[in-house]
Amino acid sequence: MDAALTAPDETWGVRLAQRAEIGQGDWNAHGAYRSLGAGEHTLSLDWTVLAALRPTPRIEFSTQTGYGRSSRVEGGGGHALSGMTDWSARVRWEALEQSTSWSRSNWPVDLALIAGVLAPAGRADPNLNRGLGAWELSLAAVLDRDLSAWDRVGLFVELAPHLPDHALGVERRLGPRILTQFTASHRLSNSCTVSGFSSLRWEGDASLGGHREFGSGTRLWQVGFGATLSPQGSSFRAGFAIRTAPHVSGLDLNANASTAIELSLAYTR
Repeated sequence: MDAALTAPDETWGVRLAQRAEIGQGDWNAHGAYRSLGAGEHTLSLDWTVLAALRPTPRIEFSTQTGYGRSSRVEGGGGHALSGMTDWSARVRWEALEQSTSWSRSNWPVDLALIAGVLAPAGRADPNLNRGLGAWELSLAAVLDRDLSAWDRVGLFVELAPHLPDHALGVERRLGPRILTQFTASHRLSNSCTVSGFSSLRWEGDASLGGHREFGSGTRLWQVGFGATLSPQGSSFRAGFAIRTAPHVSGLDLNANASTAIELSLAYTR
């Protein structure tokens, strides 16, 4: 689940983002890691645009699409793909918000349709098309605590089961997803905040035609840091983040080891 683009006192917003991801290797279904050799590389670039509308303080509608390019050179051969990234439509309901003397909590619920176009020869590039017609229901809890006027820690926990779909011509059900992320942030000024984070993402096995595809699930641990700039009195805000997957044997499954750099610019009113 992505964070809401607009705040409860805003009505609409637009965000442009660019993401570059450089691969260093991958983990197989047994957790064994293989690094890329000399002359091998993976690289993906994507540009996305997201638009959001908030008709009431607790509900946000959003849609996102973009364009991406992906290339991989491995074992003396390679391929390159480009095209539209996933298109998604999402409704977010911030069902419950609580505040105490020491913390704040928010309990958002998301329902999303993620659509995409199959790549040539029926092959989908996982760097460009992740959902391909899947319906996703996401339940999350966001807990924040201020340690001081300038420091904050937060915990994000998400459970996202997928509904059955027929995007591939037969019944398919993507595995459920569980995501946890811990974040610590520090305000350098009234308009600039820096943060560090650690996340663990798990996705269960998918099923196709009523049969479970054993070994298709994934698990990935990432760490990173970022910064946001939101000048006082301005409707613009900019963001930067870099994240990477540490090489820990046996922890990650069916995942790429990569470093990603993300830039974004948003405007909300």
